[in-house]
Amino acid sequence: AERLLARRAQELARSEREVHLASPEGALARGFTITLGPDGRTLRRADAVAAGERITTRLAGGTIESVVSATRSDDGDDDGGSGERTDRGR
Repeated sequence: AERLLARRAQELARSEREVHLASPEGALARGFTITLGPDGRTLRRADAVAAGERITTRLAGGTIESVVSATRSDDGDDDGGSGERTDRGR
């Protein structure tokens, strides 16, 4: 019975580590960041914000507040600092 209990405790500890690694906090601990738009929602696309807007970046050790100077999508489109934005990424 003690062996079974010890094995189950190891399995539980392994599961807890896996859950932590998959969590947002685990991603931050591995060096990833989460960036929030002016509305506090997670940004998923560059075109979801415009030049001049404030964004917040979460890291493992705190946050960074920034002002967007320009955005560029993966296809190379650039807002040129014009502040124009579409709501496609929200």
